[in-house]
Amino acid sequence: MFSVKNLIKPDCSCGKQHILHTQYIEISSGAIYKVSDIVSVCHLDNKNGYILCDQNTYRAAGQSVSQVLNTSNVIALPPQNLHADETAIAQAKEKLQDKPEYLVAVGAGTIHDIARYLSHELAIPFIAVPTAASVDGFVSTVAAMTLNGAKTTVAASAPVAVIADTDIISNAPVRLNASGAADMLGKYTALADWEIAHLLTNEYICEQIVSLEREALNSVVEVLPGIKEGKKNACEQLIRGLIISGLAMQLAENSRPASGAEHHISHLWEMHEINPSIDALHGEKVGVSECMVSGLYHRFAAIDNLRAHLRSYEGMDVQKIKEVYPHTYQSILKENEMDVLREVDPQRLVQCFEQIKAIITTIPTPEQLQKMLQTVGAPSSLEEIGLSETIKTKSMVYAPYIRKRLTLLRLIKLTDLLYLPKEN
Repeated sequence: MFSVKNLIKPDCSCGKQHILHTQYIEISSGAIYKVSDIVSVCHLDNKNGYILCDQNTYRAAGQSVSQVLNTSNVIALPPQNLHADETAIAQAKEKLQDKPEYLVAVGAGTIHDIARYLSHELAIPFIAVPTAASVDGFVSTVAAMTLNGAKTTVAASAPVAVIADTDIISNAPVRLNASGAADMLGKYTALADWEIAHLLTNEYICEQIVSLEREALNSVVEVLPGIKEGKKNACEQLIRGLIISGLAMQLAENSRPASGAEHHISHLWEMHEINPSIDALHGEKVGVSECMVSGLYHRFAAIDNLRAHLRSYEGMDVQKIKEVYPHTYQSILKENEMDVLREVDPQRLVQCFEQIKAIITTIPTPEQLQKMLQTVGAPSSLEEIGLSETIKTKSMVYAPYIRKRLTLLRLIKLTDLLYLPKEN
């Protein structure tokens, strides 16, 4: 069993008392057959829980879990067009006859978002059983939901335990594991955004958490070819890295260590406000947006005289937000009631430019990222995920408003580096 106790020193120099909500993690071959033991360790009753999965993940692992737990309490949602939204929540609730003692989520990212949401709403614990190493949100304390058409992050419950069977994960569709690897590559810009925000506004940061996240990222980058080949040791390293990334978010008490500008662009595409619906996975969209953001950040670092490129910031254009987000502008405006860019002194940006450039050097170039994505078998261009190059600039201009979070993508609005032509 993977120990979470030694992930971080108890008396952290950041001054925060770090808390981990997930206490038991089993990553091994045949781990799924230990689910009954984990349920007992968590002081839960085998027969008083419900297994939440979709019809595909039921075949992959849900059926085995139900046999080990000796229960027929299974909710298998239809996998077609399954999203973490009001429809899925309603479908799951309809099949819950009585309030169970706990849930077991068997599946990939969407199933776990639904389970986290239900666990929080019903005030019951849940156990995570990933069937693919597709996302880093298995141990998240928030759920990425689409509610009223808007992509939003809501309070949710982290699992009390995670059971990752490397036999199942290494046999998962290559596309799903490649998506998880692409999601991890997004940590390059997420960490840079966090460090830059701290530098400019003294936003809270924890160096131990940064180191933990970076180590998880590096461990995944080391095994990219093996992930594509479905090698068990590589897939084990991937799922371990994704889980540690999720634990880093628990320790930080927000998604800062793992989500920055690259995720904001991905969320914008998932809302289908500026683009048609596409069937790309979350990690695939993060990988492509990571390449875009990396290119812009390296262009920013290449500026000779930053002071000459500063422009007056007039704040968010409310009318333009209504045009770009016709269905969800109310939630976008509410999210940005306090404009985080107002906290930044442009002269401070100039003064810290050399330090910011040093941070940007930790981000691979777009060409290097594209090579990594190709190595693992993930998309690396807009065209590959069904989007047009024509939305590239628009995505970077308006994605920062998805979250009230300072990123370099948002800071660039203080310069003339990224303009959107009026005809767009």
